[in-house]
Amino acid sequence: GGNNGRIVHASSRSDLNYLCMSEEPLVILADGEYGHITLAPNKTIIGKVHIGGGPGTSARSFKPGSNVIIRNFNIKGGDGVEISGKSHIWVDHCTFFDCGDEQLSMTDGADRVSVTWCKFSDNEIKTMLVCSPGSKGSNPTKKYNLTIAHCFFDGTDQRNPRLGYGKGHMLNSYYKNCGNSTKIGYGIHVWGGARATVERCYFVNTPDAASSHLPNKNPPGHLFYIDNIRDSISKFAPAETD
Repeated sequence: GGNNGRIVHASSRSDLNYLCMSEEPLVILADGEYGHITLAPNKTIIGKVHIGGGPGTSARSFKPGSNVIIRNFNIKGGDGVEISGKSHIWVDHCTFFDCGDEQLSMTDGADRVSVTWCKFSDNEIKTMLVCSPGSKGSNPTKKYNLTIAHCFFDGTDQRNPRLGYGKGHMLNSYYKNCGNSTKIGYGIHVWGGARATVERCYFVNTPDAASSHLPNKNPPGHLFYIDNIRDSISKFAPAETD
């Protein structure tokens, strides 16, 4: 992020745009409602927190460069967080709702992304896509490493995440009523040889909780499970043994 950079406050939309595109490392404090935000590399952007807790600053969407931290934002009404070909990105304490095709996406060789303490909700939206089949760089040489920790997937329909080719670690997250709104709904899905460890997560009323082979032409992925809790409705695909 903007480690060792100046701490600055965005006083207006134009001021925010200028700071976000600056070449120097910055920690940017923002308050208010914004549209699309593009972030140059080496930035930390932090929204205001309500007195009662939770983000108090909103944005329609983000497109970050490499080495960026996004914290304390309501992200709604736009295209979520679009990470295209960038790396070392941390999305923390954000809420996602009513976004476009994806609430968060990693494409074109994006890598080393962490998503922590976030809430995803909206049963008509695909949540999180990691390497689409048609994406540039959609091959095993691209890492697509992703960590999801302490997140809440509340009634989201599918792609929680959908992980292709890369490696994922889903840790201490809560999946509630996921994959129930459409015939093709599901929780976590891995494909294209991707490897995902699902550890200490809690699944409630999520029928296809973790899968490695949906009815399509893509090759399956590999799932590993550690100390998860799930009700009788939430089913897992068979785990790998190595």
